[in-house]
Amino acid sequence: MAVFMIDKNIREGIAKLKKIAEANVINIYEMHESGELEAGEPNPIGDDSDHVMIIPIGLKVVFSLEDQGNGVNETGQFRPGVCRHFSISSADNKVPTIESIDMIVREFGFSPLYKCVLWPENPKNSGVMAINVLEPMDGFPDKIIGQVKQAFIEQMDQIGKKGYGEEMISIIDKLREL
Repeated sequence: MAVFMIDKNIREGIAKLKKIAEANVINIYEMHESGELEAGEPNPIGDDSDHVMIIPIGLKVVFSLEDQGNGVNETGQFRPGVCRHFSISSADNKVPTIESIDMIVREFGFSPLYKCVLWPENPKNSGVMAINVLEPMDGFPDKIIGQVKQAFIEQMDQIGKKGYGEEMISIIDKLREL
């Protein structure tokens, strides 16, 4: 197994993506209203090269800051405000280890993964597996985290990665103990 390390070039790429994201906070509601973001479709930010970095071992990283509204909406859904949104995928459809994902997202300023929301995605039914990480700039309430963990496990099972969701959650919980 190859050892993944974050070097100077990767750190410089991350700094560039963070700077671009900070200057271009995305309003999710405006994207829905304009039709640019369809319900159930992946965020088109991954198609914008200004928000994308390729890590030389074949990983595609996408990073943005998204304004998702504040408080609770009319249907009772929690709206977390401005969030960091990170996505990672590989051309060969291999999902990076949770430890690698944790290492990379921390470089973007995320909290440890156990304080974030994760979900799998198959962008545009391309067959390429992506893992998304979302964290409000102000953090998530603890009760939301448990609900999201269960949803992540169910989504991984639905896309044929049975057992992978439980394994990732177990590792994330172990990271919490460190």
